[in-house]
Amino acid sequence: MEHSDEDMNADSDKEQEENKLQEEEEPEEEPEEEPEEDFSTVVHPNLARQTKLLAKMGYCIVKSEEDGQHRFLQTDSHEKFKFVDQKHYDKLGDKLCDWVQAFMMDKFRLNKVMIPFKEELSEGAAQAPIFVSEDWETNTERALVLIQGTGDVRSGYWARSVCMNDTMELGSMIPDIEFARKNGFSVIVFNPNYNRNEQNVTVDDKIRGMGHHSSYAWSKFVENGV
Repeated sequence: MEHSDEDMNADSDKEQEENKLQEEEEPEEEPEEEPEEDFSTVVHPNLARQTKLLAKMGYCIVKSEEDGQHRFLQTDSHEKFKFVDQKHYDKLGDKLCDWVQAFMMDKFRLNKVMIPFKEELSEGAAQAPIFVSEDWETNTERALVLIQGTGDVRSGYWARSVCMNDTMELGSMIPDIEFARKNGFSVIVFNPNYNRNEQNVTVDDKIRGMGHHSSYAWSKFVENGV
C-alpha cells in the first residue's frame, strides 16, 4: 500500500508533536546536593601521605558520632592522646601540623608560597612557607588573613595541645578556612613562628619573628597584592 507525501508529512508532524509533549511532561531532575565532606576521611595525595605518617606513630583523626567533632586519637584503642615525653610530644605535634597543612592544600586549594622571594633572600638564609588560596590575586573583594599567636605553633592551627587533647575544630584553623571558602573569601595563612627549616637553617632576618614575618607578608600580599 503506497503512502502519499502528505500522509508521510502528517505522520512526521504527529511524531514530533508526541515527542514534544513527552519532553514537557517529564520533569527535570534536580541536581542532588553533594554530601558534606568529612575532613577526617578526605583522601588526596598530600593528605594521604601525612595520614600514613601519622598512623605510623599510632594516631588518627576520627569524627565522633555523638557530637560530630573530630578528635586526635590512638589508632588501635581510640583513646585520647597519651603523653610519653616532651620529645615524643614535639615529634607528634610536628606530624599533626604537617597533616593540617596538607589538608589546607588538598581540601581548600591553598598553595604553599615561600618567603622572602628568592630575589630578596639573603645568602645562606632559609625561607618560610605561608599558605595562599588559588584565587588570592583575582578575588580582591573579600579576604581572610589568619595569624596564629606566639609560641610553638605553625600555620594551620591555633594550639596543638587543644588539637591533641580536645578537638580539631577548637584547635585548628580548618573551620575558619572552611567558612571563608564557602562564603567567597580568599585566604592567606601567615607562619610567623617558623624560624628554622628542616635542615636547621635560620630563616632570613626579613621574616624572622612575629613582627618582621607579618610585616613582610602583609606588604607583599595584602597591601600591595602579589
